[in-house]
Amino acid sequence: MVKSTFLSRRSVLSAPFLTPIFHQEHKVGSSCLTFDQGIAILRQACPLNFVKGVQESGRFLYRGDSISCPTVMNPEPDLFFPGTYGSQEAVEFFSCLEQRLPPSSRVRPSNGHIGTATKEDARAWGDAVSIWPLDPRFEYVWPKTGSLFFPGNCSDDFVVGQGLTEALVSGKEIMISGHFIAFPDRFDGELLRYCGLLGEDSLQIH
Repeated sequence: MVKSTFLSRRSVLSAPFLTPIFHQEHKVGSSCLTFDQGIAILRQACPLNFVKGVQESGRFLYRGDSISCPTVMNPEPDLFFPGTYGSQEAVEFFSCLEQRLPPSSRVRPSNGHIGTATKEDARAWGDAVSIWPLDPRFEYVWPKTGSLFFPGNCSDDFVVGQGLTEALVSGKEIMISGHFIAFPDRFDGELLRYCGLLGEDSLQIH
């Protein structure tokens, strides 16, 4: 387990590294952060309702990737690319879902990224990394029937912006949008400890 000194809220907001790291447009893997730097960004910018979902469930949202350190990521949405799932059927499914989700939904396949609360599923796509959204307008979508979006049926029920704890506990895939910070799974223990130490007054509420 990596030892770390947790930063106070004052040090998070005044840390000199925070502004160039957080406000710069990032490509995948563009900035390798220390754990404390990653926690500083998480603490300032990760929406409170997402952190509370992790606290209540004791589960992380993962994706498969190839990073070796905490990293701010803003990958291009790829659910409409045939190569993502290696299937034209998948493209047709996500195109259908794009039309089926309510117009009010801020996250949809055209701007979304899929994570999973099941680490083994994330490893099918690369090394498991926990992801923490940084979008102040954070919203999410998950499949009510089954754990995966695809293979799936576009006519199934999908939950928008509700039940995050339930989705995490159930090991569901969850679609989010926008940029996020990712931590390799070797930091899972420290992140759980960090979440356990958090109170609502220690985060900025978005």
